Amino acid sequence: MKPFVVLNPNAGRGRMRRAWPRLAGQLRSIIGPFEMATTGARGDAIRLVRRAVADGASCVIAVGGDGTISEAVNGLCNGPNPPAPDTALGIVACGTGNDLARMFGVGAGPDASLTRLAENRRRRIDLGRVDFVGHDGGKASRWFVNIASFGLSGAVIDAVERARLTRMFGARAAFFIHSWRELRRFEGRRVLLQLDEGEPIEECISVTAVANCRYFAGGMKIAPLADPADGQLEVIVQRQKPPVRLTEMRLVYSGKHLSHPSIRAMRCRSLSVRPADGRTVLIEADGELSGQLPATFGVAPDALTLLW
Repeated sequence: MKPFVVLNPNAGRGRMRRAWPRLAGQLRSIIGPFEMATTGARGDAIRLVRRAVADGASCVIAVGGDGTISEAVNGLCNGPNPPAPDTALGIVACGTGNDLARMFGVGAGPDASLTRLAENRRRRIDLGRVDFVGHDGGKASRWFVNIASFGLSGAVIDAVERARLTRMFGARAAFFIHSWRELRRFEGRRVLLQLDEGEPIEECISVTAVANCRYFAGGMKIAPLADPADGQLEVIVQRQKPPVRLTEMRLVYSGKHLSHPSIRAMRCRSLSVRPADGRTVLIEADGELSGQLPATFGVAPDALTLLW
């Protein structure tokens, strides 16, 4: 079967819709003729990619932002199973955050992604998986290629998605502004964390990131030591106290925040988390609000072939 392209025409605040005719020709010159489908709503890329793989597609190209890429990964996965070994994912990053492209040193804009695709390089990377309580109260799960987190981050993503004015200034500015606003009023959540087979650890958290890669929220280098090919997850806990000042928030963009007294960094292959005070703790995965705790996080080593 020809390569399958899943396109989010609304990526980059609608810029992809205008740029696609030009980019399609360039992509065709790189990978040859391809089949294509466009997304119109959240979850479409999962369904479209899953159907293409069932029809025999072994190469999928996701054209869009980090959300589209994450959905394509979930489409490649077969429920609890990682992608088939003979499938591969290519990326044309053109969203507002592009944190995954940043992780692999690809410049901003879809042209930079096409240049990298033309090099025809392949690399195997790990995937993260989280099992949690869905919005309907039932069991749910999601694969993540980048970062999943819980706590304050859920409130921030919800605020960013609802805001219009701040999003006009780009993902980095929007996440910075809303992170600061929500941090000032967030009351913290007490949780119990169990890493691998260790003893449970109780913390009052502001946010905890479970990272396969390094960046989230439009350029925050939340997990500077994360390596998506080491078979482990980086767990970055930001405690509620001591509070983070506005002037200290810049540290997370350079990855220098690990020395802050509110930060605790750990590493594991699996992580189980549950609330310690009975309060709701929201979870997001690759920037998508998913559900709430309790949850179990794990890593599938060497699970995805990335054309990058």
